[in-house]
Amino acid sequence: MIVLFLLDGINLNIYGNSIIKNVQPIANAMVGKLVKVNETVTLNGIGSTDGDGDFLMYTWTLSSIPEGSLSEITNPKAAITTFIPDKAGTYEVTLVVNDGHVNSGPSIIKIKVVTPQEEVILLVKSLQSQIATFNPEVFKFPTMQKEFLNEFDIIIKNIEIGEYKNALNKLENDIFPKIDGCNTSGLPDENDWIINCEVQRSVYESTEELDDKILYIVIPKTITGYVRAFETNRGIYKAKVTIISGPQKGRVVETNDKGIYELTLLPNGKYELKATASARNPDDTTVTITQYSNRYIIKDFSLAKR
Repeated sequence: MIVLFLLDGINLNIYGNSIIKNVQPIANAMVGKLVKVNETVTLNGIGSTDGDGDFLMYTWTLSSIPEGSLSEITNPKAAITTFIPDKAGTYEVTLVVNDGHVNSGPSIIKIKVVTPQEEVILLVKSLQSQIATFNPEVFKFPTMQKEFLNEFDIIIKNIEIGEYKNALNKLENDIFPKIDGCNTSGLPDENDWIINCEVQRSVYESTEELDDKILYIVIPKTITGYVRAFETNRGIYKAKVTIISGPQKGRVVETNDKGIYELTLLPNGKYELKATASARNPDDTTVTITQYSNRYIIKDFSLAKR
């Protein structure tokens, strides 16, 4: 007979008259800092340890998610796994490891997920912090440093009220001309506010990244369409549509009560989708996507067991 019990963090395995101490394993979950909506999050548990060197088994759970989120962990039993947050807010992820004898205590991480708008504002503020540290001598006139910071305040205000095109116009037609001389000719031009080329190029690169992020908001990519039964062309209500290849692989949305789905804010790329719906007779048919009037019809789909 084998008896297992826990005492002061030590698991004692009793085999007949022999007592073997087993040290409780320690879970250690890690993740990156800034996470955006619909961006793949990598969860890493390889920092977990066991004092006896036992093989560890991993269990990841999303213990708390924002209201309305459909996010799921891709492989909750893997040491390294992923999930895609589909809503802004705070996600709580829990990792527990087991050494074959006893579970570890939970390792809990909280992941703050931001919208594209919040990300842009964070980028602007980061750039402002960078500019504020510059020696005033890198500017044509020292007073331009504060004025330049004020230019970015205007962008933040426009982003906050949803005036993305105004923010883009300010960036491309007002700020870029003040920092583009070194990038285009190798020397500052008469319109440049920053006259040190090394500093100017650094600000220019950061501003280009900011421009790309705002463009992503102004001109989002969207895939929208219907889920239809192949034989009857009938709507399949409340199906789940998953990106199975392409950027943001693993992202999931649900159809509305008319069988319509919409995947928004997608980066450029080629996508393959799969739809799943409840049915009595499972059918793992191949998914085909057909474009019709800028909408995509999923004619074949996987039917999951009830």
